[in-house]
Amino acid sequence: MKARSTTGALRLLTTAALAVALLLAGGAVAQAKLALLKPTPDSLATFSGNGGYSADGLGQNEPGGTVQAEVPGGSTVVQAYLYGTYSSTDTIDNTNGVIDFDGTMVQLTQLPDVAPGCCGLNAGRADVTSQVAAKVGGGGGITDFAINNDPSGLEGVGLVVIYSNPNSPEKTIAVLDGGAEQTGDSVTFLFGSPLDLSAPGFGAIMSLGSGFSFQGVDGHACGGGQFSTVDVNAQRLTSCAGNYDDGVGNNGGLITVGGVGDSTDNPADPNTQSGEDDELYNLVPLLHQGDQQLKIDTSNPSGDDNLFLAVVDITARARATTIDCSDPANAGKIDCQPPPAATPASGGSGSSGSSGTSAGTSTQSTATAAAPPAGVAVSCTDNRRFTFKLHHAPGQRVLQVDITANGKRVKTVKGRNLTTVTIDTLPQETFTVKITALQQSGSKLVSTRTYSGCDKGKPTTRAVHHRRGSSKGKTGK
Repeated sequence: MKARSTTGALRLLTTAALAVALLLAGGAVAQAKLALLKPTPDSLATFSGNGGYSADGLGQNEPGGTVQAEVPGGSTVVQAYLYGTYSSTDTIDNTNGVIDFDGTMVQLTQLPDVAPGCCGLNAGRADVTSQVAAKVGGGGGITDFAINNDPSGLEGVGLVVIYSNPNSPEKTIAVLDGGAEQTGDSVTFLFGSPLDLSAPGFGAIMSLGSGFSFQGVDGHACGGGQFSTVDVNAQRLTSCAGNYDDGVGNNGGLITVGGVGDSTDNPADPNTQSGEDDELYNLVPLLHQGDQQLKIDTSNPSGDDNLFLAVVDITARARATTIDCSDPANAGKIDCQPPPAATPASGGSGSSGSSGTSAGTSTQSTATAAAPPAGVAVSCTDNRRFTFKLHHAPGQRVLQVDITANGKRVKTVKGRNLTTVTIDTLPQETFTVKITALQQSGSKLVSTRTYSGCDKGKPTTRAVHHRRGSSKGKTGK
C-alpha cells in the first residue's frame, strides 16, 4: 500500500489504548467515555443469547484493501457495525465520513465522547447489518469486504459482526465505542449467578480497537513508548496494547483491531512493554470459579491514543455497565443490578427488538434456541478454508506469496499489491502453515502458525531482508 504523504521525523502517536476500548469509566462527567451499544434501553448488553462475534480492522494509504468477517456455518448475522477512526479531524460529515464499503457508499455518524487527545482524534459508526447479512448468508468461513476509498483524516476502518448460532452456548456480548478516558476507564459485567468456569463451552474473550496507534515495529511486536494497559479483576492483562497491526506504519494507516487472524494468547509478560500483543485476549486465566463480576480497567499513560472500540464476549448471563457501582450514590440504579438468573428454556434475553441510536442503529433478534444439554461439549465447525491477511513493511507492496503446509507447497499467488490469500485444502490433523510474502524491495516476511483441529497456535513472524546496499536487518516476532 502506498503511504499517504508523511515526511521527515513525523511523530506517529500510538492509539494503542484500544485496549482500553473496553472501558468506559463509570457514570461521571467526562468528555471522553466509551458508551455501551444497546439495541434497546433495557437491554442487558449488545447481545444476549446463543451466538458469537467477529472483529477486524484495516488501515491503508490507498484504496482496495479488505476487512473481513469470520462467521461459523449455521449462523445468522443479527448486528454488524462499520467503524472509522480519524486523526486531525474535528467533524465527520458527508465529505470525509462516506466509506465505499464493498461497493456501497456508507455514511458514518460521528460518535460522541471521543477523546481528542493531542491530534484531533475522532471516530464514527454506521449500521451495516443488512449488507453484511446478505453477503455472509449462513456463514461457514471468512467473508471479504472491500474498502474502495480512503477519505481525508481516516486512519482505518473496523468491522464488528454479531451472529446468532444455535450450537453456541449462551453468551453476553458487549460492544463499547466512542472514546475512552485516557487517564483511566472501566466497564463491569454483573453475573446473574456465580460464574461457572466448568460449564460446557465456557469462554471469555475481548477485542480492542485503537486508531492513530504506533509503536515503531511491524506486526504484533511491542515497541514501547506509546501503549495502553488493561487490568481484569485487578490483575494485569497487558501493558503494551496498541500499534498498527492491521494497517501500515504511516499516518493515515494506523489502526489495530483484535480479531480475525489473531490469537487469543495473552502477552507472556503482562507487566512490560515487550513481547507480542495482537489486541485479542483470553480473559479466562484471570477469572475464578464463583466470581460475581468481571471488571476491566484501562489507562493510556502516553495520552495520545484513539480508544474507540472494545468487544467483550463471555459465556454467562450478565449485565454490562459503565457506571461506577462502587459509588453508594449508584447502588440503587438498574445498571448496577445483576440480571435475573435465566430459566432453562430462556435461551437468553434482554437484547431483542430494534431501536435507533444517535450513531447508527441495529436491528437485532437474539437466538432463542436452547443451549446444549449439560455435559455435552460444544464442538466447533472446521470448514478447512483459511484466509490469511498479509503484512508488509511501511511503503511496501506484496508481489508474491508462497504457502506451505507441513513443508509441502500448497499455493503460490502473484500480483501487484496482494493483501490476503485463501487456501481451501489442508490436512485434517495437526499441521503447520508457513507463509512467505515477497515485497517489492526483495525482502520477505515469513509467518508460521500451527493448527490443531479448530485450535490455532500463536503466529511467529521473521523478516528476511534483501541485502542490497545498506539494508537495516531486523528480526520480527
